Amino acid sequence: MLTARNSPPDHVSRQLLPDFLVIAPAKTGSTWLAANLNCHPEIHMSPMKEMHFFNLFMDHKSWDWYAEFFRPGMGLCKGEATPGYCDLPSETLRLIRSIMPRVKLIYLLRDPVARAWSHAKHCFRHRTHDFVNTDMAISDISDAQWLNNVADYSSMRSGQYLQHLSKWLSVFPREQLHVEFFDAIKTHATALLDRVFQFLGVQRLDDYSSFLVSNRLNEGLHHRMSPWLRQRVRAMYAHSVRELKQFLQAELGLALPPSWVHDGDAAEASPGVASQRTEAVMPVRLPADGQPTLGVPALGAFRKRYIRSKLAPRIQTTDYYGFNIVLFKECYLAVSRRLGSVDLTTWSASDIERFERKGLVFRASGLEAVKAKVVASHLQQLSRRAAAKRSQRRAA
Repeated sequence: MLTARNSPPDHVSRQLLPDFLVIAPAKTGSTWLAANLNCHPEIHMSPMKEMHFFNLFMDHKSWDWYAEFFRPGMGLCKGEATPGYCDLPSETLRLIRSIMPRVKLIYLLRDPVARAWSHAKHCFRHRTHDFVNTDMAISDISDAQWLNNVADYSSMRSGQYLQHLSKWLSVFPREQLHVEFFDAIKTHATALLDRVFQFLGVQRLDDYSSFLVSNRLNEGLHHRMSPWLRQRVRAMYAHSVRELKQFLQAELGLALPPSWVHDGDAAEASPGVASQRTEAVMPVRLPADGQPTLGVPALGAFRKRYIRSKLAPRIQTTDYYGFNIVLFKECYLAVSRRLGSVDLTTWSASDIERFERKGLVFRASGLEAVKAKVVASHLQQLSRRAAAKRSQRRAA
């Protein structure tokens, strides 16, 4: 099978490929940026905000398949935004440069403490990672559970900005990378967009009335981090923040926002992450003096929740590109909303297989895997519609 890994695109497809990629980590403002870039008359964004081509589909789809989604933007500045691109393997970055040598890169930085907390609340809202089997209210989640989530490998990797930037800059020249801070979205949003437009080579605008500058897109849950938890998470990132500060000043001529740096943070916090995570496996109780103490969970209550979670379908995400994603019997099912209200407990294995063949159900062992199947199906539908429109135009 010819895939993007082993088949370079032809000349026509290269012209269709994006002119820029937003490679910012999750929860750093990429949704807001992509939405506002799409408002510019000279910019064409991909039909889906997150195409996931370079981190999910390169081994299964071709460059031509990817390029077709940018055909409507011919003559415009074309781009897409996928958070998963921030930490791509070096071999993938080299392949991207070999095919798209002049592609421009946009990276957003957010205080890693705030980013990790936003990511943790996202996990709770969608019942993923550490919160898959919980039915508690957000106010009942212990500090140890929150800490366990932010110390998770995937969350920590998303906050390692220096590693991301160093890796991309080891492959691409400095002038093809533009860095902005999440903080500016709240304080100087139009100035941020002006700088990005200048970097992309499109016209800078005077009127932003048709943009989504003040909109809070993909807004998270409103729940405050406790002082104890904030202190621990700050300590986890203190060392990397100091290294990032030096790197940005020396290599990019940028200064961190003052709110990122805290004099009281531990000098050498990184080695302590492992011990903090081990401790955080146990729940935290807050006694009268407000200081967290470790406790042992009630086995009976845990066992009841565990059994209940095994037997009952649990909604993970609603209306994800027309599918509801459910955790059922240790399997993630994406069920098309076209099926209406269904009772999964009455479905047999043959029922699931029948709906799978019709593209109405997808299943996988992980949440991200089943989401990828939904995304691939959606992109295929968009591709078929675009092909049908081209055929109609030719026939006319």
